[in-house]
Amino acid sequence: KVQIMDCGELRSGEDWGICENDGTVDVYPAYPEDWDYIRTTDPEKID
Repeated sequence: KVQIMDCGELRSGEDWGICENDGTVDVYPAYPEDWDYIRTTDPEKID
């Protein structure tokens, strides 16, 4: 079962929230393997 909820549109120039903003020059998103979400989330419990 797949549910898509609250799927508004991004306005021109709006931040997508995927870039790193930790004060370093590295502004690219992390590899998915580096995200804590993947290691700590049980895929069976995702709504």
